[in-house]
Amino acid sequence: MVCAMNLAAEQPTGRVETAASRRGVIVVLLAAPVLFWLGRHFCHLSTDFIGYHRAAISFLAGRTDLYSTTFAWGSTMQYVYPPLFLLLFFPLGWLSFANAFGVWFAANALATAILIVLAYREWRPRRVGQYWLIFVALCAVPVLYALKNGNAHLLVVLLTLAGLLAWSKGRTWVASACLALAGAFKLIPLLLLPFLVVRREWKLALKMVLLSCLLWAAPAAYYGPRLALSLYRSWYNAVPADVTRFESTHQLDSSLTGATRRWLTHIDYSKHRDKDYPEVNVLDLPPAVVRVIALILKGIVLVLTLAVAGLLPKVHPEADMSSEHRLEVATIASLFITSQLLLGPYTNFLYLSGWLIVALTLPVVFERWDGSLNRWLLGVSLGALIIFALPGRSLHRALEAAGVFTLLNVALWLLSLLGGWKWLRAGKREC
Repeated sequence: MVCAMNLAAEQPTGRVETAASRRGVIVVLLAAPVLFWLGRHFCHLSTDFIGYHRAAISFLAGRTDLYSTTFAWGSTMQYVYPPLFLLLFFPLGWLSFANAFGVWFAANALATAILIVLAYREWRPRRVGQYWLIFVALCAVPVLYALKNGNAHLLVVLLTLAGLLAWSKGRTWVASACLALAGAFKLIPLLLLPFLVVRREWKLALKMVLLSCLLWAAPAAYYGPRLALSLYRSWYNAVPADVTRFESTHQLDSSLTGATRRWLTHIDYSKHRDKDYPEVNVLDLPPAVVRVIALILKGIVLVLTLAVAGLLPKVHPEADMSSEHRLEVATIASLFITSQLLLGPYTNFLYLSGWLIVALTLPVVFERWDGSLNRWLLGVSLGALIIFALPGRSLHRALEAAGVFTLLNVALWLLSLLGGWKWLRAGKREC
């Protein structure tokens, strides 16, 4: 009889969830063709996607020199991702540029909307109005910018967010698969491994390492081991090992290393693709000294971040601890994304789409205590929105060169750090 009562009690909830799922499927089916049409109509505004599409066409033509300057769209739009990305992306090369961008835009826009809804349900805040204000102010502009450009970094952010959501529910295989796939496209999600190690999350860490090894080895099945190894060497020499050259043909580096170099040394912008950046250096120190200063600053960020993440009370997604586990994952997510923006090795405006994770997690973290941190977070968010909204390309270039985006990331990292430290202090007081 007890079982019958429990089943009867569960049925309404099941019906509600089923109805909500059906409505969601209907919304997706209705939105997909509209978003595809929008992508086709505005494909001429895209910049980054054309490099991926040209690379896919070259791949279908049988070329294997992925990292030569003629493979995609010249040195300013060189193919820069590891080989696996192109092996999964190449079917879009069969489509025209407009149709391919329509598919890519619709898929990314729908994935963004779905993950925002899921994250909102997982980390549901009490102050809904303030939550959405922070969310829109902090990440709407960079996310929309990434969607418009068709940049693949948003896909990496979405996979990372999906992995964190799965982790918060204890689904370690799903979480590790999402994070490993994101890390096979860009190295950034793999920086989550030190967090997992200091947290002693051995299951998730080991699964993530195992799946990452399999994904990074997967191109050898198509290219063969020797050519795959050669491609990885070419990728390393073209991107991670040559950040200075990479910055000269792309946006400025907004990590701590890039900002410190611009503050403390003289930068010759005549060698840069965009020459209208102002000189912002305060001092003109030897490059070796600046590298040491940047290394010290990055060391401080890394040590403090890992210290707070390692000391946070560890909980598990059991029925009576689920809210605490979600809070734990949200805190680590905000620490992870803000610290990686500072640590680099190379970040630019598009990387600020990672604020999507910060915006979705930080408000619920801060609701555990008084509203002072939330007010600071709201202030930083509105400050970011004001900076984005300021008119004039030259003004934006001046702010970018001056490291304003770097300082915003520092402010968000400090708020994440203080939030985690307050949780730690609150746990000690309760003990």
